[in-house]
Amino acid sequence: MARGRRPGPIPGLAQRERQILDLLYRMAPATAAEVQEAMDPPLTNATIRTILRALEVKGYVGHVVDGNRHVYTPRQSPTAAARKAFD
Repeated sequence: MARGRRPGPIPGLAQRERQILDLLYRMAPATAAEVQEAMDPPLTNATIRTILRALEVKGYVGHVVDGNRHVYTPRQSPTAAARKAFD
């Protein structure tokens, strides 16, 4: 098994990607700063934004621009995301 990856509902995501996506499922919509506040252990805002961009490229997360903030939401349900990861 690759380092940083563990079996779970969405295979193929790194542990931090999975953790942030799980937070978004509970908090959505949320900004990077809001996700950062909910993280345990905390990560820097730059790290959160980098992971959110990676999740967006992979198709798990989308965002809208609200003034100077990016507001993130999951693009699909947890079940659909897991199905996508298996395909």
